[in-house]
Amino acid sequence: MKRNLFAVFAVLMLSLVQSPAVAEDQPWPGTTKEQAPGLEDYLAEIVLRPLGAISNIVGLGLFVAASPITMLASIEEPHDAVANSFNGFVLAPYRYTFRRPIGEYRFRVNAKEAVPLNPQE
Repeated sequence: MKRNLFAVFAVLMLSLVQSPAVAEDQPWPGTTKEQAPGLEDYLAEIVLRPLGAISNIVGLGLFVAASPITMLASIEEPHDAVANSFNGFVLAPYRYTFRRPIGEYRFRVNAKEAVPLNPQE
C-alpha cells in the first residue's frame, strides 16, 4: 500500500514539475507570448482574488443594510436606485473577483463583463 501511494505521489510531483515547461511553450489564449501573464501577475492574484471575495461578502452586507434607504430613494423617477446600489455593492466586486482576466487590474465597472479599459493593448 505504501509503495503504491509513493508511486502515485511521485507521478503527481513529476507532472507538477513538468507542467510549467509545457505551459511555457504555449501563449495565453488570445495573446502573444510577450503579453501572457507572468509570475508577478499570478502572485498578485493570490492576494487580490481573496480580497475580492471578502469585498463580495462585505458589499452584500452593505447592500442589505442600505436597501431600505435605497428603496425609499427609488420612489421618485427614474426608479433605478436599487439597481445602481446592487451594481455598486455586489456586481462590481463580483466582476472584479470572478470575471476579470488574470493580469488585468483595471476594468469598466458598468460593463456586463469585466472589460479591460484598453482592449487593444
